[in-house]
Amino acid sequence: MLVIGILGLPFFLGSDSIRDPGQKREGCLVLIYVVGAAVMLVNGVLSHRQTVQHYEESKEAGEN
Repeated sequence: MLVIGILGLPFFLGSDSIRDPGQKREGCLVLIYVVGAAVMLVNGVLSHRQTVQHYEESKEAGEN
């Protein structure tokens, strides 16, 4: 999503390059893609940290 958002910037390919055929023109389409990529990145980092923490806690408790 981040790559698509970057390619949609006006000085690269423009927002028309990421717009679906027939989709209403929106001025903030690039921003939606970049924010969506940031949200997905934060979600991935938090999920990974929680999984590692759970693994370490179960390892300390003697569970496998």
